[in-house]
Amino acid sequence: MKQVLILILFFVCVVVSFAQSDDKVSSDAVVTGGNIDNKMLFYKANKKDVLAPFLLNFFFGFGIGSFVQGDITGGLLVLGSEILGLGLVVSGMCLRSPGTPLGFSLISLGGITLFATRIAEMIIPFTYASSYNKKLQEKLGVVLGGFKPQFEANFNENAGLSFELAFTKKY
Repeated sequence: MKQVLILILFFVCVVVSFAQSDDKVSSDAVVTGGNIDNKMLFYKANKKDVLAPFLLNFFFGFGIGSFVQGDITGGLLVLGSEILGLGLVVSGMCLRSPGTPLGFSLISLGGITLFATRIAEMIIPFTYASSYNKKLQEKLGVVLGGFKPQFEANFNENAGLSFELAFTKKY
């Protein structure tokens, strides 16, 4: 039993070692001065991508993709859930006997836990990257290009109703 716990502890340490620390955006040290070109270059260099973390979570699991992305909370949550699910499945396999349904129940519960964790692993990199990139845009004061519709309804002096629709193109 000690060997299994030591192996699990070693595995957790190896997975957590993939974690990256990104304190650039979380601190208020990001300078909002400068021209828009420098801000856009800084944004493009520091924004989070989702492809590698998604693929790592999809193929390897255990929150490795979240750790690589810098999402330590999401990675630890997924890692704990996967270990719990695997523990339930293994204990169900050990306790399975013809007379008791306890083993089958533990295996089923572990399988459901692993399935739900896999779904969460596929979603977490997208939500973290979106949140991180929005915070980075807000700190830099950068608005990405695109059409921004503006709609106004005004009442004139003679009780007339006027509508105004405008599109603003940002570069």
